[in-house]
Amino acid sequence: MVDSKLNNKPKKLKQVQEDLLYLGDMISSEKYIPLNLSTCTNINFRRAIELERFKIEYKDIFSNLSKTEIKVMTLLAEGHKRVEIGEVLFISPNTVRTHRNNIYKKLSISRFADLILFSRAFDLI
Repeated sequence: MVDSKLNNKPKKLKQVQEDLLYLGDMISSEKYIPLNLSTCTNINFRRAIELERFKIEYKDIFSNLSKTEIKVMTLLAEGHKRVEIGEVLFISPNTVRTHRNNIYKKLSISRFADLILFSRAFDLI
């Protein structure tokens, strides 16, 4: 009965109802991470949900990064070059490169766009 009611609703309303059902499932599960309301004010509700889903799926992988790797990742995502990052963190540009390579390996990514996605999802930028 509920499914037939959903099918008769306009597409947008149907999507909102599905999102609310997903949120209900997420809250009742062990993997609940509260939705960051500040995220909702900057992007639409659907995108906020997708970022939260991503965060839930990859939080264990992300937690493998060291504090220095997270700092390097944040600075990379902000657009800083290796030399600049090295100066800020008092490490050589080659060490920055090594940290970047380790980040890519630990997160199983190969593109800068993926680094940005992780950085946004985990509130680094």
